[in-house]
Parts: sequence; C-alpha cells; structure tokens
Amino acid sequence: MDKYSQYYLQAVPKDMWGQSSLQKLTVTTPQGNHELLLQTELGSNQINMVGLSAAGLVLFNLTWSDESGLEIKNNLPTKDIEAQVILAYYQLANWPMENIQLGLKNLDLVNSPEDQQQRNFFRDNTRIFSMVHTPQYNLMTHYIDHYQIKIETLQQIKVD
Repeated sequence: MDKYSQYYLQAVPKDMWGQSSLQKLTVTTPQGNHELLLQTELGSNQINMVGLSAAGLVLFNLTWSDESGLEIKNNLPTKDIEAQVILAYYQLANWPMENIQLGLKNLDLVNSPEDQQQRNFFRDNTRIFSMVHTPQYNLMTHYIDHYQIKIETLQQIKVD
C-alpha cells in the first residue's frame, strides 16, 4: 500500500463465491490518465483476474489462492500500477471490513462517520488512502502517492 504498510490478500468471502465482473479502471496520476479493463472471477478458493488494454490486448493474467499464493503473467507492462496492487485494492473495496482487517499491517481501517460508504486507511493518525464504494463505482484516492483509481462496474453476474 506504501513503503511502511502492507495488505495480505484474504480468501474470498463465501457470499461472493461464483461472482464474475467486468470493470473499467481509470488510473489518474499527476502525469495523466490511463484506462484498462479488468475481468475478475471469484471462486471458493481462487481469484482469477485478467487486465486488458482499452484496445483489448491482454496486459496481465493473475491467479491467487490460499494454497498456491499469487501467480502473475505480465504480457505487456502496465503504467503506474502493478497487477497485485489492483487485486489488493479490489479486495479493500469489496471485502467485508472484518476480512480486510485480518490482512492489514501497520494500517488502521475506519469507516467515515459522515459517509458509511467511505473506508479510510490510516497509519499513525495520518490518512494514507480512502476507498469509496457505491453500486456504480469504487474510487480509491491515495493521498501520499497522489493518484486515484476509479473502478466502474460494466457487468456483474453470479453463477451458483
């Protein structure tokens, strides 16, 4: 998350098993904007994620499970953000707070008192980043590293 804190990936919550989604990510940095598509499948013990360029080129394939850990195949370099960081932010936005707190190291998670859809992540009383979760999008703002990631859900299905 930054050079002083970490997030350890957590298992897929049972009520999310069988979900599949297609999302558009817009990464905004001081240098500009970058867009990519993200296809994510959540299984009972595995997460599969594919990052695609706006033109449909496969940027990376990512698989994570409790047993085998993280496996990433990068086909093309992604600018400004790594595949494992995208997966971590995906979990931080969508997993229940109890699950997220199990994976945090040197970070505290607090819901915003004004907006229960906003999760704030602090280290030593300094807000490092926040995550706003709505039905239409997630918005992650990193206050220390000065970038934002907006994740818009284009399609979501659940297979039983």
